[in-house]
Amino acid sequence: VGGVGKCFLSQLSKLASRQSQDPSHPTYLSLILVSRSNKLLFSESYRPLSLSTWEADLDASKTPVLDPLTIAEYLSTAPEKVVVVDNTSSQDVAENYPIFLKKGISIVTPNKKAFSGTYDLWQDIFAVANNGQGTGGYVFHESSVGAGLPVISTLRELVETGDE
Repeated sequence: VGGVGKCFLSQLSKLASRQSQDPSHPTYLSLILVSRSNKLLFSESYRPLSLSTWEADLDASKTPVLDPLTIAEYLSTAPEKVVVVDNTSSQDVAENYPIFLKKGISIVTPNKKAFSGTYDLWQDIFAVANNGQGTGGYVFHESSVGAGLPVISTLRELVETGDE
């Protein structure tokens, strides 16, 4: 929950408030776990955490950060589909993407570490990712380089339209 994470949670809060104002455009996203490097806040019952008080609630939390396998177990037993939003630049978190994906948990991230590190990690991720023809969760990633241009999606769209 650094700068990028706070912006993401602010956007999630705005989506939720938009839904309450216009029920014809529902947003089915809720926060059940939020973490920073030294502590964690989660909902044991999978009920949504408050998007207006998450920061104070996390500050007050006494729960230490859990290991990725424990988090993956918790998330895999949620009653709804789960998406891990990794807003870190952590190699340790990225190296655990295959664990989440194998349990059917999708990943959305701007973290470049999983896709610019070892080829073995990249292969492990896309061997289990559903969008890599695996049976696990989906993985969606995008980073910006240079002048902040979205390179990955642009290249993918060019290839998908037949550009060689």
